[in-house]
Amino acid sequence: MRDTQLSGCKAPPLDLDSPPHDHPSTPSPRRLPETLDMGEISRDEKGLSLEEDRIPHEHTNGDSPKKEPPPSYNQTEYANSNNNTCEHKFSNDPDPANGEIAADVLKKPMELEEALGYLASRKLWHFLIFFAIACFDIPFAFNLLSPVFLNGEGHCFRCRGDHRLDIVALNSSFSCDTQPTYIEGVTVSEDQCSFTIAAAAADHTYSCQKFWYSPEPFGETATTQFDLVCDKSRYAPLTDSIFYVGVLLGSCFTNYASDRWGRKWVVLGALLVQAVFGFAMGFLPYFWVYMSGRLVQGLVAKAVGYVSYVMCLEFLPISIRTFYGVAYNVVWVSGYCMLGAAAYFCRDWKDLTRLVSAVLVLFVGHIWFLPESPQFQAASGKVEAAMKTLEKGCKINRLPLTFKLKPSIEESSNDSGRIYTPLDLIRTPKIRTYFLMVSFLWFSNNLAYYMLSLASTRWGGNIYISYSLGGVVELPAYALSFLLAEWIGRKWVLVVGHGVLSVFCIALGFMSTMLSGDQFSWLVILVGVSCKFCVGITFSILLLVGTEIFPTVVRGMAVGMCTLLGDVGSVMAPLIFLTAEVYRPLPYMLVGAMSGLAGLLSMCLISETW
Repeated sequence: MRDTQLSGCKAPPLDLDSPPHDHPSTPSPRRLPETLDMGEISRDEKGLSLEEDRIPHEHTNGDSPKKEPPPSYNQTEYANSNNNTCEHKFSNDPDPANGEIAADVLKKPMELEEALGYLASRKLWHFLIFFAIACFDIPFAFNLLSPVFLNGEGHCFRCRGDHRLDIVALNSSFSCDTQPTYIEGVTVSEDQCSFTIAAAAADHTYSCQKFWYSPEPFGETATTQFDLVCDKSRYAPLTDSIFYVGVLLGSCFTNYASDRWGRKWVVLGALLVQAVFGFAMGFLPYFWVYMSGRLVQGLVAKAVGYVSYVMCLEFLPISIRTFYGVAYNVVWVSGYCMLGAAAYFCRDWKDLTRLVSAVLVLFVGHIWFLPESPQFQAASGKVEAAMKTLEKGCKINRLPLTFKLKPSIEESSNDSGRIYTPLDLIRTPKIRTYFLMVSFLWFSNNLAYYMLSLASTRWGGNIYISYSLGGVVELPAYALSFLLAEWIGRKWVLVVGHGVLSVFCIALGFMSTMLSGDQFSWLVILVGVSCKFCVGITFSILLLVGTEIFPTVVRGMAVGMCTLLGDVGSVMAPLIFLTAEVYRPLPYMLVGAMSGLAGLLSMCLISETW
């Protein structure tokens, strides 16, 4: 349709002194400028007609009115005149700029959540975004669970002497089942940590400083690299705990950094830091480099795992967020099992570290192609950037762009305008009870989960199979937990889950001690995998309870503080194995007792939240 725009114009002056028509039925056509091509205007083709104006004329001697056109005017002068100007545009194509303005006016203003729901009508874009971001859980699982194979505790070893003397006779073979042949006059202690040299005057006892290690079940590990046995045996769990100390400290600033600089760039920076320090550990095998590298990797670990999880959910509308939240756990389990496969082929801890760092570098290149979270962009006042992100989603989903984001994002606030602090979590008895209870549940679940993951290579049989089974069993646990939560409620799933976990953990402690040997390894693995199944159920339900039990005004702060205190359980998980020096089943008994206490408190104190 031909477009005519008259903007801010005034009609040309008419001759008001002329007498009225005697014959109003006889119209006088308006003369149009000769430069206008009216050949394309047709009443039949376009349904258009020019408006016919009646221009009054003078009568002469009673004759019929003379039909005269109005005085013509110069089009150019008229268009350029001041105050009485009107630029006429007769064109088949509309003006592009004005067309965009008109199209933008016709777009429906939407809140961001409503716009994401519109995009979800075709889920291709959401699926691609989810798959791209969920992949970050793979390197997150690699770093969080790599201590299982980096330290590789469980080697048998034999004393070879100290730095001055090799006490093993030439051509003597080493074995975990037999003692090597030592030179004459040398006696080695039963724990292989010291040796005594007989002398005429008196016997002299020395500490072993050189050792032989069995190549099975692990290859070269940090334990064998740095001789973390005998008087240095306490350093082995410390190298694991130092990583989780970094995770605990990193929780204090990770959320702030992601809210300050954006989800995408925080994840990118964390990947780079982990890759650099991972390569440093792989190529500079010194103990202090290893310890500092694990600490720094722990500091940024949650930036890779939890910030990417938040970023993923911010792309999804509420209607599909639950499904993709559960599916996110599938990627975690994939990374869990992939680490076991990588450790099987990389028997040297330095090779495994370099491989994990190479995977991190791949994801550094991968994140460049991801958009920033539209919710972060909108909350930061960058509505146009968020609109461009959604526009790309419309193109991928092949949906018309029929909306525009509202220019202002209203933040929810309470009527009093009060700012809540962590002190409000302990101010009232009810909220204080919930906070302490959920924090303890998070602590006991973290302790059980990471302790069982680290112990999975000590259950006998093939260590790589037993480790992978402990990860695969989490898939049915996550699926069953959500079904049980709807059938019997969150509270009773926590009560029963922790109770069964307590029984299985205590039984596993005694079975792993008394049923040694390959003929019973399958039974020990079965009970250990059952423990992982139970802790998978309680962990997933705890995530729901944590977000439902607290009031809205303190919910985010409460969940953050609970997870922060729960990370203390992650730090203690490697150290709890030191209690095995007192009594071998004691680590499992302590975890079982914590789980049993968590079940009792859940039954007595936690109210149903569904």
